[in-house]
Amino acid sequence: MFVDQESFCELLAPHRAEASFQPEQQECLAWLRAQAALVEPTDALYPTKLDALTALLECIPMLQFDEQERDMCALQHDLEIIWTETAAREAGLRWLRSESGDGLMLERRVSRMIAFGSEKKDGDTAMARTVGLTAAAGVELMLSDQRPPGGVHIPTDAAVYKPVLKMLADEGLKFQEESMYYVV
Repeated sequence: MFVDQESFCELLAPHRAEASFQPEQQECLAWLRAQAALVEPTDALYPTKLDALTALLECIPMLQFDEQERDMCALQHDLEIIWTETAAREAGLRWLRSESGDGLMLERRVSRMIAFGSEKKDGDTAMARTVGLTAAAGVELMLSDQRPPGGVHIPTDAAVYKPVLKMLADEGLKFQEESMYYVV
């Protein structure tokens, strides 16, 4: 099934979910519908509604970057880790001792990454790089000799995330981390 230009109207037709939209969401959707109404129809066919919507959004001038503009992705993860003395020492951490503590240490770790899109007119966006390179690194890992044994793997498994983070760092996508330690 292919989606034609005429069905652009269907893509932005009112939907029952809009009843729960906040005023800002309703205003944004009204603006998008007004801009889409100005797009000249073509004879193009699209394999999916997502492809048709992408083509529609690419035709709206106000959604395009100007010559001097580029996108940016900013990620920050705030983590709190509670360490026992044994686990901290096994991880190579210096143990903080306190007379009043109950034998635990708290680590507050902040992990940040900022990525910018290409300065070239048709270069990759930061969003395309952060999403696309991560997916590509995962595929490359699963096709390599470093692949962990077994079937399904989750990204919180060190055998998955360590090589993927290394591949991303090699492409310039690297997190900066800082930690503070406290006696609990």
